[in-house]
Amino acid sequence: MSSLILLLVALVVMYVLYRRSVLWKTVQISSGADADQLEAKYAFLKEHQVKCRVKSEGHANLGAMQAAASEHSYHTATLRLEVHSRDLDKAHQLLEQFEEEPFRLSL
Repeated sequence: MSSLILLLVALVVMYVLYRRSVLWKTVQISSGADADQLEAKYAFLKEHQVKCRVKSEGHANLGAMQAAASEHSYHTATLRLEVHSRDLDKAHQLLEQFEEEPFRLSL
C-alpha cells in the first residue's frame, strides 16, 4: 500500500513539473556578444508587462572562482529568453516592434 502511495506522489510531482515547463515558451536563444541584445529584448518585454524570464545554460563545468573572476561570465553561457504562454502573441508583436525601431539596432 505504501509503495502505491509513493508511486502516486511521484506521478503528481512529475505532472506538476511538466505543467510548469509547458507554460514557458522559448522565443530566442543567444550566446556570446548577442547576450546583450537578448537582455535588451527581455527588458523591453518586461517594460511592456510581458511575463518573461532569461534562463542561463552553461557554467556547469566552471568552478565558482572561475565564474566569479570573469566580469561578464554570462557571455560564455547560452541564454534563453522565455515567455509565458499566455503572453506569447503579445511578445512576438513587441519583438517585431523592437527590431523595427532604428535606435534599438545599435545595442
